Amino acid sequence: MVVWPHMFVNDDAGTYFPSVKRDPGRYLQPCSDSVKTWLRSMKNAGKVLLLITSSHSDYCRLICEHILGKDFEELFDVIITNALKPGFFSLVPQQRPFRTLVSDVEESEGLPSLDKPGWYSQGNWPHLHELLKTMTGKTEPKVEAERDQGFVINQVREIHTGVMEKRNVALGMAVDRAAVCQHAG
Repeated sequence: MVVWPHMFVNDDAGTYFPSVKRDPGRYLQPCSDSVKTWLRSMKNAGKVLLLITSSHSDYCRLICEHILGKDFEELFDVIITNALKPGFFSLVPQQRPFRTLVSDVEESEGLPSLDKPGWYSQGNWPHLHELLKTMTGKTEPKVEAERDQGFVINQVREIHTGVMEKRNVALGMAVDRAAVCQHAG
């Protein structure tokens, strides 16, 4: 079995990643308890919560643990990292299979489909859509993302070589209703 290496934990190049790893509180603001309560209430109401980001799993873990707490994984049914949007939504499953993660490292063998909730890397919309059909029992589950909520995480601003850039991070989507936390740190 071949595995793909971490891109964040082992990446001490530049100034941004090493700085965030050393002192995440300098760059990130934790969500209020009301955000976590809201996410839990949606999940308890039977909504399927997704976290989809193009960030690698170890970076996502660091950010989410700081913003949402060490138990952030309990807030989501499915976590997808290294989604590499827009390819996640536009490429066919054979071009972008989901991969399982072992200690934040991608396994090289792609999955033929998704059959259960969990934490995955890369992937594609058709396979996720099939999983959502199974999880919701609906033939056409409705997926929405609310982006106008003041407390929702939608974008993380990153500084690379002194230039501010936006990286889209969909930190929470729910079937039939969605949550995304906003941080402009």
